[in-house]
Amino acid sequence: MYTDRYSAMLQALCADHLGSSHFYYLDVPFAKTLRWHAAKPQSSAYGEAEMREWCRPLDLLDNGCEQIIGPDSSLEETLQRMLADTGLTNGSSPVPRQNSLHQA
Repeated sequence: MYTDRYSAMLQALCADHLGSSHFYYLDVPFAKTLRWHAAKPQSSAYGEAEMREWCRPLDLLDNGCEQIIGPDSSLEETLQRMLADTGLTNGSSPVPRQNSLHQA
């Protein structure tokens, strides 16, 4: 995702969202990205050269709101982190609060 292209849209979504918003950046080494790509059905559509052109390491949002998930974070660790950050481990509902504009 290119920050210069998507930052304004993501910030607007965050501002308009009635609940809490959480942003994460999955920091994956390029070699691992290539291995994941090779396993995709459409892997022959583009290759390493194109992916290197697209790659923007640590292309973070300007407002610093992203939590970086490092390459050593397991799936379980990542999931637990996100559940804890969002409060979903304490039995709370992921449904956002309502305001008068959204009530029937």
